[in-house]
Formats: sequence, structure tokens, C-alpha cells
Amino acid sequence: MIDDCKDDETRRMALTLFKTGARISEALPLERKQITINADEGGIEVHRMIVLKYKGDASVHRDVTFPKNELLTDEWFSLLPSAGPLFKYKYDWYYQHISAVQKQEGENYGPWFPHRFRSERARQLMKDYGYGIMDLQEFFKMASTDTPVEYVRPHEIDLKKKMGLNVNVRR
Repeated sequence: MIDDCKDDETRRMALTLFKTGARISEALPLERKQITINADEGGIEVHRMIVLKYKGDASVHRDVTFPKNELLTDEWFSLLPSAGPLFKYKYDWYYQHISAVQKQEGENYGPWFPHRFRSERARQLMKDYGYGIMDLQEFFKMASTDTPVEYVRPHEIDLKKKMGLNVNVRR
């Protein structure tokens, strides 16, 4: 999907959504100074990212860390500006551009609405790093475990693939 983004601005947002598990509205205020490389641990850290839709405290922030050698991290890092805000457009521009990304020829992965990145990241964290539901709740700073359970629930397409069936995604 990342290869199918038509421009670097859309690609930067798509990678940010995936790497951080942020919503577009949580990623928009990010600035370059909030992102650091932790040489001791070999990780990338995103500091004090705002969390929206958190029940209770209206000023919740979270820190996100992921390995520097993780897939797509170098590409994401290369697209970041050297200083200032990460993004120059408003919410609607990013939503429209990410939702409009078309499939690569020969692939059929369905629509990529921006919120899907949270689910894909949750599934990747569970598969690659052994995250459990409580870990995901903490990673995303969610008030309950209901949403992480929904994020990692197997999709029909995945179940069909496991059975060796041909998979056609309807739009």
C-alpha cells in the first residue's frame, strides 16, 4: 500500500499512521523535535503524541517506541522534515489522499481508510512482538480492552487465505 501512495506527503502520513498507531488528527500536530533516535536501545521514539477519544482526562499523551531496524522505518525517517511540523495540510486532505490509494496491479487489498492503520499495526505488534491485549491497550492508550480486541480480530479475508481459498475483495 505504501508503494501505491502518489506523493511523499501521503506516504509520510501513511507511514506515520502505521508506525505510531495514531489517528490522522493525532498525527497532524507532530513536530520533528518530538522524534528521536535512542542509540542505546536501537529504537525510534515519538514523544508526547496527543491521544484523542480517551475517556476521562482530556490531556492524555503517549510515547511510542519502535525498533530502528523494523520494516519501513528507514523510509519513514527519510521522509521526515529536518525541523518543524511533520505535516502541512489539514485533516481532509490526508483523509482523501489515503482513502484514494489504489491497489497495485495484481493485488487486491481493499480500501485503506486511515483508521485501518491502527488495526494493521495492532495485528503486527501481536504477530511480530507477542503483544497481548493489555499491551495493545497500553500502546494505544485505550481506556478499555474492547477496541484492541476488535483490532486484532481475524478478518474474513485472513481466514479464507488460511484455508487456501482464492480471495477477492469487493469494493
